[in-house]
Amino acid sequence: MKRETKLYNVMFPLWFLLILPASWIVVIPANFVIDLLALFLTMKFCKMPDIGKNLKSAVLKTWILGFAADLIGAAGMFLAGIGGDYLPGAFGEWFMEHIGNAVVMNPFQTVGGFLWTAFFVALAGFFIYLFNLKFCFNKTTLDLSQKKKLALSMAVFTAPYLFFLPTTLLY
Repeated sequence: MKRETKLYNVMFPLWFLLILPASWIVVIPANFVIDLLALFLTMKFCKMPDIGKNLKSAVLKTWILGFAADLIGAAGMFLAGIGGDYLPGAFGEWFMEHIGNAVVMNPFQTVGGFLWTAFFVALAGFFIYLFNLKFCFNKTTLDLSQKKKLALSMAVFTAPYLFFLPTTLLY
């Protein structure tokens, strides 16, 4: 029996952005504003020096590499949607029933779907932390402790929690 890959196997927000390209006009600036606010508020709350200067030197890299980290997580989400098509026999069917379909339609539907989604949200958050710490804050005047706090804040506040959004709400 041949399994079919259906359109709903492609994840939000990636498919949403591809089907409605005009949505990029909203998504890109909104993501920039969120990153800018998260950086600014964390710097202000932690009383970091030279907020304007440090913000200016980090925000563009933070924004771009944040998208890269989100794409890493989205790749894992996408694999869940097509995984059953490439896994052998009964295991492939089990995978789609307990993980793949839940990840694609509603991660809260099964424990496996929820754990898969949580793992890839956390993985994207880890890469947000890593990218910010290693690349985005290099030209700031912050010390290592401040960079770690800021990177952790960005990971927590800008992780792709939309992966948990049930796509069944969209149609």
